[in-house]
Amino acid sequence: MSLFVERRLALPRHVSGTPVALCWHPSLPLFACCTFNEQVSSGSVSFFDNQAVFQQKHSVKTRPSSPDCAAWHPTKRLLVVAWRDGRMCRYDLEQDATQEGSPSEQPVTKLIWHNQGAFPLCAIDKSNRVLIWNAEESATGKPNTSYDVPQSITSFEFLQLRVGEQSRNRADTTVEGGSSPLDFLLGCQEGGVYHLDPQGRLIEAFKLTDSVRSLSYYKAARSQIRTAYVITDSLGVTRYQISTSGVFDEKLNASVAQCIEYFALF
Repeated sequence: MSLFVERRLALPRHVSGTPVALCWHPSLPLFACCTFNEQVSSGSVSFFDNQAVFQQKHSVKTRPSSPDCAAWHPTKRLLVVAWRDGRMCRYDLEQDATQEGSPSEQPVTKLIWHNQGAFPLCAIDKSNRVLIWNAEESATGKPNTSYDVPQSITSFEFLQLRVGEQSRNRADTTVEGGSSPLDFLLGCQEGGVYHLDPQGRLIEAFKLTDSVRSLSYYKAARSQIRTAYVITDSLGVTRYQISTSGVFDEKLNASVAQCIEYFALF
């Protein structure tokens, strides 16, 4: 049984605007609220605990732009925020330090921090490029690796084991600056689903007739079977089994109404 508790988030008096990005820390009782005030063209980032209490010890971060998306480091009090003016900012709450990067060619629209290995940070920008930084120290600098995706990216999912599981049949790729498992799916508006495999190859894994709404990955404990689930805008569900060589074999194609038991995966 799930338990939901509603708490009202009270922003500091000197912070105004509309929340545009909300971000829970994956392992610590910490929450970031990013707001933007259109009247004064000012954005801010405020920090709260898991009881919705404002953390006064962490100063509010402000910039003359809108914070479009944010991502926490999996284990540290370290937040990276992508702003609409193309800048990436790194907020280290342990050191109360801010590092602001140079403006990028295109604003970043999505940030995903890998929770294994060297904790690489992945981003998707407005031109549908995938950007990868291999260490949190360089998260505001030039990315170590980038890939151009020929379609409009709508969703992103790591093909990874759960934390603590051992990977015996998947290769890790070493990229300049550190080693990290590059193995994820990119769903696109045009129906294409691309796979960036452990060898750093970006290939179209399969193509659907509808826009991809969400992707999900599942691997049962002590099992070698890897499965990817796709939900489209028309609420179709497709399930693929992934071989150790990276081949996607369709096992199910149905509507959400026929697959209600899969809702927990999304």
